[in-house]
Amino acid sequence: MRFCFQSVRPSLLVRFSLVACILLPSLRSHQRMPERLPIGVPVSAAIQASAETVLLADNFDINSIDTSKWQTNSLFSGFTDASVNVADTSQQLQIGPLKQNTTGSHYNGLRSAATFNFSGAYCYVEVVTPPASNTTADGMLTVGPDVNDFYRIYIESGDLIIQRKAGGTKAVLASQPYDAVSQKFLRIRHDGTTGSAVFETAPDNGGVPGAWSTIFSEAWNSSITLAGTIFEIKAGTWQSEANAPGAAVFDNFRAARP
Repeated sequence: MRFCFQSVRPSLLVRFSLVACILLPSLRSHQRMPERLPIGVPVSAAIQASAETVLLADNFDINSIDTSKWQTNSLFSGFTDASVNVADTSQQLQIGPLKQNTTGSHYNGLRSAATFNFSGAYCYVEVVTPPASNTTADGMLTVGPDVNDFYRIYIESGDLIIQRKAGGTKAVLASQPYDAVSQKFLRIRHDGTTGSAVFETAPDNGGVPGAWSTIFSEAWNSSITLAGTIFEIKAGTWQSEANAPGAAVFDNFRAARP
């Protein structure tokens, strides 16, 4: 700390300097300094986040897969092809390049290392780059307890699709053209008040979701139990693609209970 003195007698200056030297370190040690917010993160978003119970969150900033949070090469919702590259690189999650001119199912990604009670909770992920829209390659966010029971929101062929699998039977619940700007974030939420499964999208707002828009909702299917929920981010192909699907890139995953 720097002080400026004008027209001060030397004796007073000496006394003040001694007091400052004694008191200032003590004051600093007892003062609780506020934590700095990440650059660009709105204060309102930070306040809301601080009031939540975080189940799992990852901004993929360490440039390696955090194995305390995720399992690799072990998808729960379907077949895993470990030859599809999965990497935390450039502070983002990259899956691919996805297969081209290759028949069959070839998916990979991350599943949560732990299971969670999803009652009254939500999870979202930012889609930085979806698979190429001139292919049927998929970029997916899935929640559920097992391979036969889950909810999913995903991008395929330039469309945003909502899917339910209950008791082993899949059903497409909604489909619409995907907008990479207004639907940058994808969210699946269990509304604890109404008991509904809610699917929402939001634009980017400085690295966090902007205002959420509901795409579809229904009564939460009882086959998809809320206890023991697994979170999964994956991408891949299910048929031979003449065009290059590219890589699917994700960021800023968060699962929490408000």
